[in-house]
Amino acid sequence: MEASGRQASAERSKARADADAGVAGSALYFDRVSKHFGGVMALSDVSLPVMPGEFVSIVGPSGCGKSTLLNLCSGLTMADAGTTHFQGEPVTGINTRVGYVPQDATLFPWLTVRENVGLSLKIKQVPRKDREERVRNWISMVGLEGFEGHYPRQLSGGMQKRCSIARTLVYQPDVVLLDEPFGPLDALTRLGLQSELLNIWRRTGTTFVFVTHDLNEAISLSTKIVVMSRRPGRVRAVIPVELEEPRDIYQIAESEGFAKLHGELWEYVRAEL
Repeated sequence: MEASGRQASAERSKARADADAGVAGSALYFDRVSKHFGGVMALSDVSLPVMPGEFVSIVGPSGCGKSTLLNLCSGLTMADAGTTHFQGEPVTGINTRVGYVPQDATLFPWLTVRENVGLSLKIKQVPRKDREERVRNWISMVGLEGFEGHYPRQLSGGMQKRCSIARTLVYQPDVVLLDEPFGPLDALTRLGLQSELLNIWRRTGTTFVFVTHDLNEAISLSTKIVVMSRRPGRVRAVIPVELEEPRDIYQIAESEGFAKLHGELWEYVRAEL
């Protein structure tokens, strides 16, 4: 009995040491987080590191806590147990150091594309010359040149989403959280935006955490995929994506290893439906 107790204590100490090491080197670290909403447990004992520069997709059944994980990172909600760490520090309130791209574009209708993209820089009192240059660069990067003076009502859904992404990335957050940002869009528009997002990730080295229900999308974009269980959400599997680089979004389904990876991912997801 005593030996068994010592072994259990040693295992707990090792787990704690591993967690501390993970926190120190990570961009984000969920350390045994749990979250309830009323009488419903959304997340249970989730531990997960996200390393700098990774593109991590989170998949799983509806209601398994995918969006809740993003809200813990951003400080929009707090865990009931465990700790969410950002760059080694506990998240204890609204985390202004992350960028957040929600499902809807949420652009201000009374502002033009240029004004929407530059709003966060204006609030932060970035000097005007620097602000204008950064806004111009990001409008170009997301393919909205020529639409700088347009209002959201004058843009297509895909263009609004491009503007939303530029507005988030223009202030250069180290980590960007994306909650099914391409869900409502048609298939061709989705492919175009996936390609743009992948190019932005390559250019900037920003850490992306991306929630999606689309397995093809997760494989196409990610360096690793986290599969969540049905509610209460737990980490069911973490699957590395090791497809040949550079990836071509339009042809990636034909690349070697894609079908096998999709099959492996589907088996995990199907078991949780």
